[in-house]
Amino acid sequence: RGHSIQIDEISINKTAYYDKERNSIDGLCQEHSSLVDLKIIDIDSLLHISNMVTCKEPLCHYGKEATVAVIAAFLPTNYNPLPVLVSPTCKNEMAAEAVCLIQTILDCLSSHPDGENCFGPIWCFLTDGDSTRRQACYTLFMCKELTSNNVNGLFEVLSRLPGLNLFTGSHNVTIDSDPKHLIKRKLSLSHLRQIHPSNHVPGHATLICSPQGNIINNVTINCKILTL
Repeated sequence: RGHSIQIDEISINKTAYYDKERNSIDGLCQEHSSLVDLKIIDIDSLLHISNMVTCKEPLCHYGKEATVAVIAAFLPTNYNPLPVLVSPTCKNEMAAEAVCLIQTILDCLSSHPDGENCFGPIWCFLTDGDSTRRQACYTLFMCKELTSNNVNGLFEVLSRLPGLNLFTGSHNVTIDSDPKHLIKRKLSLSHLRQIHPSNHVPGHATLICSPQGNIINNVTINCKILTL
């Protein structure tokens, strides 16, 4: 049975806390916490950590949100998502860092005895509309083109779908973005460019929720219509 990895952020309290088992401070951002020694040795080490977070130009930050990654099976039953990562973030993650994080998840699931060996292979990676993560996904999952030599039959199925690219990542893992974010990013009708001289046209979802709305079959659909 195949599985998907799903990743997104959730809201958390911006606070630090003491992890007794590791004798360290948790709750700081994954992007910069490695720059600070979070081990508690004495009162001076604790004050040093506090200063690194609360000074005028902090070296590390409280997590604004938590990045959560889960795996879920493509099955009609027992498909509940199982968390494999929960990590605070300050939302300053760069694409290269996102690549490392996603690759670490894939490597752990591939090598750990309770990973793919126990549950099954990863088929796809699901994400939202975050631009940094999309860039990371492009790097990881658009690096290999399927050919007729593909042993698992994926090429035979996908090659029959006109317009669909045949690029995947290692082990044939594909990107699977949330459809509502794809629609939101999709460019609107060309005549709406006249409203936006910069040639930047909002996505359909953005336009529908705005006063100017979107035109479908000469009917303007906007926020006023939707609230009637």
